[in-house]
Amino acid sequence: MDKGGPQHRLIPFLREVDIFRGLTDHELGVIAGICAPRTFNAGEFLAREGTRGEYLYIIAKGEVRVSSKSEGDQLTVRVVREKESVPLASILEPPLLITAAEAMETVETLAIPRLMLLRICELQPMLGMQVYRATAAVLARRYRATLQQVTGQLEATLEYMGAKPG
Repeated sequence: MDKGGPQHRLIPFLREVDIFRGLTDHELGVIAGICAPRTFNAGEFLAREGTRGEYLYIIAKGEVRVSSKSEGDQLTVRVVREKESVPLASILEPPLLITAAEAMETVETLAIPRLMLLRICELQPMLGMQVYRATAAVLARRYRATLQQVTGQLEATLEYMGAKPG
């Protein structure tokens, strides 16, 4: 790999991405080699709920709204920002997406084909283990934050209705 090439220049950025933290520069270079820049305009979907995830997107610039259907409405679950990845379900088995991801503004991403990333993880087990450990940690943090948000909303509703004990 050319030390001054575009792949090499991605390494400092990828080092700070949620699921790639802890990888060596060599491993990050391998990941950089399968990244392709892709831009989405406001309102465009990076991923749709109920479909197969074919790409993992790393947000380089902009914000993405992650939402889920509830009684016909799309409810915002979270906002994904720079150096975060979406949708993580795309690298799981099966890669069935449980949320939609929509650009809130012009969003610049690095698109990583799911099958290429999985193949790299298979061929380089230490890299794969690190990516999956980081993915599990990110999913746990996101799940915890979602539960706290839902619990807080439920408590506020109960308090408003006068039904909260205490």
